[in-house]
Amino acid sequence: MSMPMPTGGPVRLPAQVAGSMSRMQGLLQAAQPEIQSAYAAHWLAARQAAGRPYFQDLSQHMMMGLYGTTALGGLLRYALSGRATPEVVGGIIDQVQLIRQSYEGAQQALERFLEDEEVRSLSGVQLMSRTLPHLDRFYQQMEQPGQAVLNGIEWQPSEEVQGWPVRRAEVGGPARGWQPPLPRWESPGELDRTGDVSELPPPEAEA
Repeated sequence: MSMPMPTGGPVRLPAQVAGSMSRMQGLLQAAQPEIQSAYAAHWLAARQAAGRPYFQDLSQHMMMGLYGTTALGGLLRYALSGRATPEVVGGIIDQVQLIRQSYEGAQQALERFLEDEEVRSLSGVQLMSRTLPHLDRFYQQMEQPGQAVLNGIEWQPSEEVQGWPVRRAEVGGPARGWQPPLPRWESPGELDRTGDVSELPPPEAEA
């Protein structure tokens, strides 16, 4: 399907930024089976534990993360096909930050959700706990190229996007850095962390 041209003329991306965007695009494509498995397992957990404390909070953050990765994939397609307008580049920065927000929020909600011993005994929750580490690994792989994009483009935050926990990035102005969060999807020790979901390939060294 052809993608319409966004408004504004395209800007020239620094080689390192373009390379990092390409890296993120490749990781997104490779991780689709793991992303789908994680959200499928989340739904099976929801069938058993949707009313338990902190599950709705976890779900909200995960849905926001899914939106972020999906929108990021489309914006990267624009940028890497010669349509890197200031709005598209700003949108990529927005989604990198949105993913970060959702990831950190989901970590905290999952930790609180799994404090309930009865919840941890549910089969759907156990399945989700085995698949989420694969999703965590994907997010960790995305951090280095995401940070390179944030650091490689001059931008500044504008007003908050209504209804979303991010401030719109305006391309131009002082560069902003991003400190990647630590992986904390770990489930309690009694839960088996090995699953049938295929492993993601190890991250390649950045040039």
